[in-house]
Amino acid sequence: MPPDISLSGLKIWISGRQFENSTDFWDANWLVVTIGCSSDFSEVVVQGPIIHLSEMEQWMFELQKLNKTIRGEAKLNCMESEFDASIRLDKTGSGSLAVFITPDNLNERHEFTFSVDQSYLPALIRALQTILTKYPIKGSGP
Repeated sequence: MPPDISLSGLKIWISGRQFENSTDFWDANWLVVTIGCSSDFSEVVVQGPIIHLSEMEQWMFELQKLNKTIRGEAKLNCMESEFDASIRLDKTGSGSLAVFITPDNLNERHEFTFSVDQSYLPALIRALQTILTKYPIKGSGP
């Protein structure tokens, strides 16, 4: 099955909501995911309810802004400590994807960095829009 998000060495597959029948903002919007990040020399995989839909929505908004300004940073800051990602672009539209990932947050922390440019943003934004359409945010946020 192809990943729901694929960007350089980062791949994210969504299995569904952690609590499908919940309507509470905090409980209903956790996604069960498998996240893989790999380079030529290593691979790290994490699984579980790691990403909240509100985090994906915020990342999408930041990516849309970055796509317009072509300078700055868009961060996927996860409440859970297993995963974070950020895209940073300079004024030329070139930049990097930084991924922080760990299956064991007490004993490990892995960082991957990939070269990206502004041409990567539209497909990533569309992927996030597709996810948010398939899994609309339930309940009222903080």
